[in-house]
Amino acid sequence: MASKFESLSLAPNISMPMTSVKLNGKNYMLWSRSIKMFLKGKGLRPTHLIDPIPASTSSTFAQWKQEDAQILSLMLTSIEPSICSSLIHFDTAQEVWGHLKQMYSSAGNITRIYELCK
Repeated sequence: MASKFESLSLAPNISMPMTSVKLNGKNYMLWSRSIKMFLKGKGLRPTHLIDPIPASTSSTFAQWKQEDAQILSLMLTSIEPSICSSLIHFDTAQEVWGHLKQMYSSAGNITRIYELCK
């Protein structure tokens, strides 16, 4: 059976951005929706970004890690460099996704605080 990743056919097009929308700090809702739609369109559940990470001893971990690296790489191409530079200490797409949601979604005051501190 082909893995989810093999059905994505992303490897030859690794430089292809996930979306033409680049996260700039003010367009999080549009950007996050575009990322989710891209993943759905490639046959990958967007829940990869929120599901629990498999244990490193799990038989699915190697597959998950490969998929995550591809998703993370593609996500980073859809983020403005000024934001991207603050993400270098995150190891997974899920960590980046969670951080960006916390920073830029309108779910709290963090976005406003960030803007005020600039």
